[in-house]
Amino acid sequence: MEEKVVETTIDKEKFVFDKYSLFEYKCLEEKRIGKKAIFRFQRDDSVSYIEQLRKLEDEYGEIKIKKPIPLFIFPVISFLLISAYLILIINRESDKQFLIYTLAVLLPGVLFIAASLLFTLWYVTYIKKVPELIEQKNLYYQSKIQEIKIKK
Repeated sequence: MEEKVVETTIDKEKFVFDKYSLFEYKCLEEKRIGKKAIFRFQRDDSVSYIEQLRKLEDEYGEIKIKKPIPLFIFPVISFLLISAYLILIINRESDKQFLIYTLAVLLPGVLFIAASLLFTLWYVTYIKKVPELIEQKNLYYQSKIQEIKIKK
């Protein structure tokens, strides 16, 4: 018997469970510790097609969900730029400085707000598509596994 212990986050536990079930693992144990889920899987390695199954499992790879790092950085930069703009405007000495500060500090701040909004919209659509993409990937590999089983 082949055994694996897999640690993942709670938001990815369904994907991990589905992946290992797809490759004929049986879940022996499942633990939750804080925001982590720990699985102990086991499968029969005496089946005739185990090598092909292992190759497909390696080919499948890991499930990766992109992290929304710009979602945290862009608003901070925008806040800093707009705050700096307000301070500069209060201490300005002429109307010419008003135009310079507006173009050099406020405009980039507003652009970062817009970029943050666009990135948020993109990320929401990406996150909505992730389960569907993983399901398609699982169906593809399920058909490959069925082909292997029929050949053996």
